[in-house]
Amino acid sequence: KQALPLTIFTDNFSAIASGYDVVLSDIWGVVHNGVAAFPEACDALTRFRDGGGTVVLITNAPRPNGVVATQVEHFGAPRSIYD
Repeated sequence: KQALPLTIFTDNFSAIASGYDVVLSDIWGVVHNGVAAFPEACDALTRFRDGGGTVVLITNAPRPNGVVATQVEHFGAPRSIYD
């Protein structure tokens, strides 16, 4: 893939997604707001995976990953958004 500049500002991830193989996505504030998942973010991550990309969710929450996965699902983010 062609190297992209280190800093890219865009309103849509889809505008730059093809330049990446992997996305590291924070959970809080990106995937959900502590109450509900952001449908647009879930859709973008799902489409990225459907296109062959890998999505890794990251957080600094002091919880085991199984607890975080359950919480993300509880907020309405489908399991299909991440690897």
